[in-house]
Amino acid sequence: MSQKGKAPPSPELVGRFKKYGPSVRAALSTMALSTNVVSPMEPRPEEIIREGWLLKKRRRKMQGFAKRYFRLYSSGLLSYAYHPDLSPRDQIDLSSAVISNKSHRLDIHIDSDNSLFHIHCESSAQFDQWMSDFRRFVHVRDSTLHRSSIRSPIVRTDLKPSALVKEMDSNIHELREQVSIIRSEEAKLKSPSFLKIIREKEQIKDMLSSKEKDSIFSMFRKNSHSDLNSETNTNTTKSTTPSTSDKSHTHSRLDNIGTILQLLSEQCEQLAQMVAELEAPKTKSSFLSHNRSFSASQSISDGSVVWFDAPDSFGEGGEELVLDHEGDTSSLKSDNSIEIDDSSDEAHVEELIQVSQATSVQPSPVAERPTHVFTRRTALPARMLYDEGSLFSMLKKNVGKDLSAISFPVTFNEPLSLLQRLAEDMEYNHLLDEAVANTNPIDRMCLVAAFAVSGYACTKLRSGRKSFTPMMGETFEDVRSNFIAEKVSHNPLIMACHAHGEGWEYWATSSGRTKFWGKSLEIAPSGTTHLKIGKDHYEWQRPSTFVRNLMMGTKYLEHCGQLIITNTTTNARSILEFKETGYWGSSPNVVTGAVLSPSGNVDAKLEGTWHEQLTQVLDDAHFKLLWRAHPFQKDATEYYGFTSYAITLNEVTPDIADKIPPTDSRLRPDIRALEEGKIDWADTEKIRIEEAQRERRRNNGIPDPRWFKQVGEDYVYTGGYWEERESGWKSTARLW
Repeated sequence: MSQKGKAPPSPELVGRFKKYGPSVRAALSTMALSTNVVSPMEPRPEEIIREGWLLKKRRRKMQGFAKRYFRLYSSGLLSYAYHPDLSPRDQIDLSSAVISNKSHRLDIHIDSDNSLFHIHCESSAQFDQWMSDFRRFVHVRDSTLHRSSIRSPIVRTDLKPSALVKEMDSNIHELREQVSIIRSEEAKLKSPSFLKIIREKEQIKDMLSSKEKDSIFSMFRKNSHSDLNSETNTNTTKSTTPSTSDKSHTHSRLDNIGTILQLLSEQCEQLAQMVAELEAPKTKSSFLSHNRSFSASQSISDGSVVWFDAPDSFGEGGEELVLDHEGDTSSLKSDNSIEIDDSSDEAHVEELIQVSQATSVQPSPVAERPTHVFTRRTALPARMLYDEGSLFSMLKKNVGKDLSAISFPVTFNEPLSLLQRLAEDMEYNHLLDEAVANTNPIDRMCLVAAFAVSGYACTKLRSGRKSFTPMMGETFEDVRSNFIAEKVSHNPLIMACHAHGEGWEYWATSSGRTKFWGKSLEIAPSGTTHLKIGKDHYEWQRPSTFVRNLMMGTKYLEHCGQLIITNTTTNARSILEFKETGYWGSSPNVVTGAVLSPSGNVDAKLEGTWHEQLTQVLDDAHFKLLWRAHPFQKDATEYYGFTSYAITLNEVTPDIADKIPPTDSRLRPDIRALEEGKIDWADTEKIRIEEAQRERRRNNGIPDPRWFKQVGEDYVYTGGYWEERESGWKSTARLW
């Protein structure tokens, strides 16, 4: 083997080696060579094409990435170890693997029959170098396919039931071929040449042990690395000569696989007959139309997924699946549905874990979905031009006070109002559609919990600025979730919102107090969030939010406390704990929780992070993904830390240009000016609009909310907004 990539032996070890006679040195060299031959984890003596440190995802879930030393050999074998001097930990033959990559995230996923490597590169140059070498051993697919990072199957949405049966039959055939390959490989291990190598090695070891056992091997005992290699090679030799019980166990497993394949084949034939009978009277039925919208579910429990047939060229070697293209932002859609047509199979890889029901959520009969095609923007008109300044200098004279009445310069704002911020909670409303379709009370509660947590993901990069305070009577709508919000009280500041979909209704009252404690800023929300699905009525209140390190250091934001979701119909609960991280915390933004039955028994356990994902724990080794956050764009920090969804909230799209009322937040000139980077104009307009509100309050008093009314401590939607929207707005107040 080439010495490239191996640490040279120390001078002391070389000197001690030369003290022994020629026969002993020859025997030692022979033993080393024979050890390298029989160890299955040591690559064969071939040239190393590339080697170096990469980040590899740990095998246990939610353990993050760790540095590992990778080597790529000319045979296509890729191995990694904890250290260049240690034996390989695992290896993959690229010629029979599928390699997928996400260039914008510098991620490489290598999937073989028995191993899966999730690799992250630390630079674009490193990513390009490794991918260039990997492509020597794989075939690059022309079409763009999407695979999730948790080994989920690719979903076929364009097949008739009869075609699905053909897919199943093809997969069974491939499984049979794989079993045949396993049997042939097992036969090779029993070949006389392989057994001869093992016997020669044992003979050399016996010779060395009988002649100079003490003097030679004492040298190796002083070197922990050599001792480790000796032990590893010994164990490897034993593992390569399986016992009779191991052989019989392997045969038993192969026989079981054969039996299962036979059973699957019989069931496939029966299913084919049933499908033929069902499709007989229908000649134009379709399993799922190409032009439909479907909601993307992130549950991995559904079994209605179909694997792709491998193309004809697949058997010739490995394959590369390109998960994205450089600069392609079409997958970062703000809409919660994915359009599928004949010309494009693209959808965001993080959403293609599974397709939930084969039906789309029907739009509101009042707020019609747009019938014409348009593209939502993926960036603001201007980047963030100024830092927010010293928030500490603004707050140091107001320690312990409520800050809602303090007027800040416009440079401390982000170009969204608080009403638009409420709408961000509806980004993942497809979870509510899934909850409606799922009648199991435990699974439904888990999805509701995931929805409640998902509203915090958009705050990950937004610790430095505040949203604009809405004017009294200001509104905001979003037809994607039939969402309407209005400021209903000026002092104290209270906002109300309402949204609905097929089978669910959502409403919330949002208020709170903001206090400065010297080193941190606390936002203590008040008000209750309600969700109604069928007869189930869920309620919850939000935990506190803190902005840390206001005086010095890097500011960061965290949510701390309990979020308790109660089903007032059944008294079942879900208790979620948002854990405090601290500045030096190694696992930030952790959320843990449990679903409790009405009697208090734990029905399910939940874990995850509020900025990334939430899962249901099935057992120690298995979990069910409930929700995963959409990734931020590369330059999100240059656009106020907005998500792709938030970037679209202040956009006036063609479908709403002549529909929104004059009171909509999109029409505020100060927000529009800040969005376009016109800071001075934004500051001037902000002062003018605030003074106009004071003038209206002096002349006419504080007006009552138009679309909501107070019931107890909550504000509920009175109706009529969408109806007046269709007929034309009348007698609306002029706010700016």
